[in-house]
Amino acid sequence: MGTDHEKDFLDNIVDSVIAVDKEGKVREVNQATLKLLGYKKKEDPITLPFEKICKNFSLSGLRDKIPLAEQELMYLNKEGKEIPVSVNISMRVSYPDDTIFMARDISKIKELITELTQSREELRTSYTELKVSKDELVRSEKLAFTGRIAASIAHEIRNPLTNVFMSVQQLKK
Repeated sequence: MGTDHEKDFLDNIVDSVIAVDKEGKVREVNQATLKLLGYKKKEDPITLPFEKICKNFSLSGLRDKIPLAEQELMYLNKEGKEIPVSVNISMRVSYPDDTIFMARDISKIKELITELTQSREELRTSYTELKVSKDELVRSEKLAFTGRIAASIAHEIRNPLTNVFMSVQQLKK
């Protein structure tokens, strides 16, 4: 495949594609990369060191591990804002010294995971509060039942005592 055909092919890929040479400089990017990183022209990120685009990632020793699938990395956009990405790393066929980073933005997935984790914690807290409230209600019901039994027993004892008291009053007279 010719270089022009390869560039057209790369620009039609929806994922971010970055080709990095053996010195660690960006050799080529596609349109999805420009959009992801906030650059206007392809010339802007080209020749940047890959460390300016990918935070805390070293290319040393990487060639022995390629291909790598679904590596979670942190890209940095033009302003330095972090963008979590899932990256597949492979060798470039037309330039064997180049490494290809094909990345997909996973920031929305990360946000959803954070929201779900918070929701889970809120549900756990609500469940604990509900359980405590239920236990308090059961305890309250037990106390109320005990009170009704005590009143019933008092009534049952008072009736015969009233009769005895009236009989004693009659005997006194």
